[in-house]
Amino acid sequence: MNNSQRRIQILNDVFQQLGDLLPEPKVDDIPAKNHTAFRLPANPYRIAALELRTSPNEQFFRILFDHKKAPETMVNSLSSLPGALKSSRIYFDYSWSTEADVANIVAALKELLLDEQVQDESHLYPVMGQTLFDRVYDPAQIVNRYLVAFKERDQYMLDYARTLMAADAHDSTIAINSPSATRTYREHIVPCIFIHKEIVKRIQEGIKEAKKMELPSLVPHSVVQDLEKLVADNLKIAYIATADANRLDSTLRLRTTMPAGWNWGDSPTARLDVNNIPY
Repeated sequence: MNNSQRRIQILNDVFQQLGDLLPEPKVDDIPAKNHTAFRLPANPYRIAALELRTSPNEQFFRILFDHKKAPETMVNSLSSLPGALKSSRIYFDYSWSTEADVANIVAALKELLLDEQVQDESHLYPVMGQTLFDRVYDPAQIVNRYLVAFKERDQYMLDYARTLMAADAHDSTIAINSPSATRTYREHIVPCIFIHKEIVKRIQEGIKEAKKMELPSLVPHSVVQDLEKLVADNLKIAYIATADANRLDSTLRLRTTMPAGWNWGDSPTARLDVNNIPY
């Protein structure tokens, strides 16, 4: 495996580890400059790219921001990540020599991205001016957001899956257990992106069904009801050990999916149960 292939493999593993916190990147590999960048579309954290350089004189992992308005709490914390080298308001560099070094950096980055204050500052719930309405957990409201996105053909709305689902805003309501001294990591028991893709798929199928039945609504009412139940049953978190979360993401490769053979309607905790992860 050459350096270019190694960089791409490492960055692919990085995105396995980061789960659905960041959008799918575009690979920009420049072998002549020993430089690979996974460039990101717009995202709440304003991370423009994650980069690796592997030349003999320059071996570092870089977090690059698209402008100077990155979340303040995150910027203040990035210098404490493992291997910190140098930084500015636009980028942070970290030294590395092995894949394990990068994994340690990214594990710390993931924990930071999930920090409640960082998420608040990342404008997951952007408003202009004052807050006008209460933010409540309501599966019907979540489904309606998706239906509005489809009615308006608004791809920007659909790109923000976690925002549509308010996936990180109502822990006290959707948690199936409480944190403890050893279980501090909040894990969505069914991955958010897995739920998101199923909602999108069912709405697409419902649109076809409604057209076939010549209904005035975007989708049949039965589809809306099924989606509300899907959200209520599966959008939940469990507090687990950080080591178990890393095992789910990296070793078991269940970061964005459920175990083989699992179907909607089966136990939403199956991802934890079949792998003997306590919660």
